[in-house]
Amino acid sequence: MVPLRNILVHGYLEVNQEEVYSFLQKRLKEFDAFAKAILIFLKQLKS
Repeated sequence: MVPLRNILVHGYLEVNQEEVYSFLQKRLKEFDAFAKAILIFLKQLKS
């Protein structure tokens, strides 16, 4: 997940939609866990 995040957030490389799609197809469970962690963090901010 970190390599994809670095590309998207820091713009190290031009974002290639095909690469993003391929990454998510192969590692969707990681993305799901990442999204859940973000939701937990955001809920903590509201508290």
